[in-house]
Amino acid sequence: MNPLRRFCRNAPKVVGLFWLASLWWTTSCGSGPATSTTKGPPPSTCTSRNDRNVQQESALSPPAVDTVFSDPDFGCPMVRVTDQNTGTPFGSNFTDHSFETTSSAEQNTWNTNSTRFYVEMDTGRTLPFAFDPATMAVTRTNISSNPPGWLPLNNGAAFSYSNPDWIYGTAQQNVILKFNFATNTLSTVIDTTQCGVTGLQPFTHTGDISVNATDTRFLAYEGGTIQDTDMFAVVYDNTGLGCRWYNTQTGQIGGWGGPNGAATTTQTFLMHNARLSRAGDWVHLVNPGGSVEAYWNVATLNVSVCSSGSAPYCGGHQVLGYSHLVSQPGVFDAMNIEIRPLTDLNSRTELIVPLPTPTEFALDGHWSWNNVDANDSVPVCGSTYRNVSPVLEINRAWDREVICIRTDGVQSEVWRFAHNRASGTANQNAGQGSNFFATPRGNVSPDGRFYMFTSDWEWALGNEAGSSGCPTSGQCRTDAFIVELK
Repeated sequence: MNPLRRFCRNAPKVVGLFWLASLWWTTSCGSGPATSTTKGPPPSTCTSRNDRNVQQESALSPPAVDTVFSDPDFGCPMVRVTDQNTGTPFGSNFTDHSFETTSSAEQNTWNTNSTRFYVEMDTGRTLPFAFDPATMAVTRTNISSNPPGWLPLNNGAAFSYSNPDWIYGTAQQNVILKFNFATNTLSTVIDTTQCGVTGLQPFTHTGDISVNATDTRFLAYEGGTIQDTDMFAVVYDNTGLGCRWYNTQTGQIGGWGGPNGAATTTQTFLMHNARLSRAGDWVHLVNPGGSVEAYWNVATLNVSVCSSGSAPYCGGHQVLGYSHLVSQPGVFDAMNIEIRPLTDLNSRTELIVPLPTPTEFALDGHWSWNNVDANDSVPVCGSTYRNVSPVLEINRAWDREVICIRTDGVQSEVWRFAHNRASGTANQNAGQGSNFFATPRGNVSPDGRFYMFTSDWEWALGNEAGSSGCPTSGQCRTDAFIVELK
């Protein structure tokens, strides 16, 4: 059981794990079967395990959609969000399509109180859902849009951290939009080509939108024709400051809030991805291939570049808090995961001590910190998968699991919640890495109660539309799943 705290389901329950530095999670009393075929949480034996024992998977057939079940090895309640018929109400041509969490674990795909989230379809559309955090019941949100039912924003939208009905994204180049679920309205936040960004041309590619904790600052990376060709990081401040921008191709910085001119680094690059810190005063930028990791202090010309190939090793999948960075450089082991302040990238603290044995470099992970507090002291959550064959192998604790890692510095601790059963491959005979969208990228809810991830359930979800031969060939489907972090 959780050594810090435990509550029975019929006792007063403290809601929201991980959202206060001193508050952890609750678990349920009682026992029950490993799976349930009735809606609503089953009797749970989830005990927030923090051991280091190797845990092999128990067999588990794909569960029915919108039916709560328990992970057979960790006991935590889970629910399958989508299946092969989720798209059918939109037309027969949407049957058998894959659904997945958005491509970045850094994005916020949940609203503030875990009553809404979205998943993405392999066609490029975004499907919003309503969620009951008490029963884990999942229902589609039937909003008026064109076409009806789909979120009127491109993939990679970001929910507000301050209002449960707001979500931000794009539907056309260079324009940040806000959709309000309560009023079913779409409004413009800013057209970044109209806010004084020198050299930014209209109708260029715009990547995922980031938003800070108070919905006062927004980041767009843009300017190219497709992802990996963008050169403008544009931060818009809606309190009256306007836009501040960094052209990573020329090294020039301009706009509000400080000096304009050349960045402190002479290194220039195009962007694969860019993300805003929760406080809104730092931007992380990475080039295609990840050889350049740069951190821009927005109000200044200061840009710190940290290599993924030499000390202090800022590479690997990572996520920003308010003033810290959590990354997985994987230098000493695949589970070499560190936290460091953005003001001093050389000052890094290992989050997993000691590292697991035997040493391996066969694992990767995607990390989500939507639940972070202002002190960056609550656990960071993620899911791991093997990026070498055999992809279904489990050799150590945390292999192919949903986990959360302590960040408050009190002690090194990792909590384990479920096997994610994701392969990262197109089919069982395809090579490792053959399907990025079958990796278990996931997103923790801002209240810290739930984690949603993608899985192909080890090629057991059937053929993707237009393909055949799964599980031995072709393209196998993926779906979205949610686990309660108890």
